Amino acid sequence: MTLLSKALNLTQQFSSRIVLSSRQHNGKILKCVFRSASGGPRVFRIKALQSTGLKPLLYRYLFIGLVPAVLIITYSNLFVGNAVLYDHDAEEFEPEYWEYYKHPITRFLARYVMEDPKLSYYKDIFMLEVDQRCFKQTKLINQVESLQKLEKQGIIALHQDPALTRWENDEMEEFVKKYDFGDKPSDSKN
Repeated sequence: MTLLSKALNLTQQFSSRIVLSSRQHNGKILKCVFRSASGGPRVFRIKALQSTGLKPLLYRYLFIGLVPAVLIITYSNLFVGNAVLYDHDAEEFEPEYWEYYKHPITRFLARYVMEDPKLSYYKDIFMLEVDQRCFKQTKLINQVESLQKLEKQGIIALHQDPALTRWENDEMEEFVKKYDFGDKPSDSKN
């Protein structure tokens, strides 16, 4: 029992030991509180925080974003120029959808980034058709469910044939007389 208690005391000493270290960095004292496990104290390297003011962000956005954008726009305006759409014979040549734009950057974005208007139109039509099918199907399902509820309540007897109206009954009698569908057997078989 004594051996087990000594082992527990030893592990508690290692696990509960708190080490407080302090360092000086650029005139600031950084304190770090940490706990050591069974392998001894761990080394933590602490870096000073970078300044997060407006000036570094301004330089970053200026040199990473604004300067390349200005260079690309200037190049496209000076050396490429605006496109001109000529009147061609419609049977011989049909321009692509990006060729209708005038500015070269807009043409580039229309060709490589945006979607073909014909394709997007057909996608929209397909989605409208799917929505209409779903609407009709849910409407039919709701009607069937309401009829089933009424049948369960005994209001509508769907398992029986509906009664014939007067004019349907008259038409059926005329049809039977016309084609000789009587109840008596015909004499032609004898």
